[in-house]
Amino acid sequence: MGEVMVQYDIKGKSPDTDMDKVAEKVREKLPSLDTRFKMQLGVEIKPLFFGIKAAVAQFILPEEDGVQDKLEEWLLKQEGVADIELSFTTRL
Repeated sequence: MGEVMVQYDIKGKSPDTDMDKVAEKVREKLPSLDTRFKMQLGVEIKPLFFGIKAAVAQFILPEEDGVQDKLEEWLLKQEGVADIELSFTTRL
């Protein structure tokens, strides 16, 4: 079974949201979702609009039906996350 790499723009809830901390908490909690999921190092924080920022994060997932949906639902439940947007995906 192969793997896929997905990249998301994880948008903060307010201009006061520390996206570095949000990204670190996502990295810490990710194994509790699925031990096969990995988050790449080097998260980029980019400005969006009205002071809102996004963390650009890449994840390595097994190539199986439903795993991307599982990750997306979980990401949206994390503290400080307002929205996510898939910006890139590729098969490894």
